[in-house]
Amino acid sequence: MGNDITCKGSAHHLRGLLVWIAVAVAYYAWFQGFYNMIAYGKVIPYPTTDVGMKVVVRNFVPIALIFAMNYGVVFVANRRRRQVSVKIITDMVGATAILIAVTSIYLLVLPEAKIEWAGTIFNSIFILLGMEVAYYVRNYRRTVVEMESKQRQMLQYQYDALKAQVNPHFLFNSLNILYSLIDIDIDKSRNFVMSLSQMYRYIMLQHDKERVALSEELNFLYAYVEVLKMRYHNCFTVEVRGEENVGRHEIIPYCMQLLIENVTKHNVIKTDTPMTVTVDIQPDHVTVSNPIHPKRSQLSSGIGLRYITELYKHQGRLFEHSDAGGTFVAKVPYLD
Repeated sequence: MGNDITCKGSAHHLRGLLVWIAVAVAYYAWFQGFYNMIAYGKVIPYPTTDVGMKVVVRNFVPIALIFAMNYGVVFVANRRRRQVSVKIITDMVGATAILIAVTSIYLLVLPEAKIEWAGTIFNSIFILLGMEVAYYVRNYRRTVVEMESKQRQMLQYQYDALKAQVNPHFLFNSLNILYSLIDIDIDKSRNFVMSLSQMYRYIMLQHDKERVALSEELNFLYAYVEVLKMRYHNCFTVEVRGEENVGRHEIIPYCMQLLIENVTKHNVIKTDTPMTVTVDIQPDHVTVSNPIHPKRSQLSSGIGLRYITELYKHQGRLFEHSDAGGTFVAKVPYLD
């Protein structure tokens, strides 16, 4: 494993080096051609191939040195400087020192050579400018990648934290329902325990999943609704429409059960105010709606809707809900 990582790192650095070499060659070809057009009116003004090759070698070497040394200043020596103004100033000082050093060496090696200072200075400035742009573009991309990584980690943390809250929350409410049933009907209590065990079997199977088949979630919902019917003496019903649209769609686990539980938490459900929840399975989402019969006093943590909202955000989807016009409506998007 360690050798594989080392090899991948070496290959990555080699590709980066080859890219910079290609950029340096392309830049030299452009700069030399541009200079030749200004000075001689031709891109290739050399009388013979040999003369042209000598000029190319003589001019490419100092440009390549300036290119490489400017890369060292911008990307290596000053990479840790945080203030843009400080970095640019120090980079300019370094580039000036490089220009003087390379030009001095060039004149020592070729004392008969003539320096076109205007072109030489322009060339150095242009290389430095290109390096600075490349540096800040690379840093921007790295910052974006790091921010996206941190955002994914934060969403994963929120997902795990909310999931850890939902399971005990569901158990607490289920035990409350069971406690209420014990004094009412022993047989219903037994049936409730059986249904509860089936529901928790489903929860155990889905606890580490971020998505579940809509068909499986509906089967879980049917079992949960049967429990609620016992709890509310058949004053609570759920109408499911559009089952032909179930297909292979996937949704967030437990979200249907949480929406139904949300109805029981916030509404009065009794003989004179029975509750009917409509689950409409549409081609692109599921709509869950119910009339609002608010309880006079209630304490709500909002964990159910927050859980669904955050998990859909984690998947890059929008979960919508509203309570206008005396009706609560939630739109559950598909994940496929």
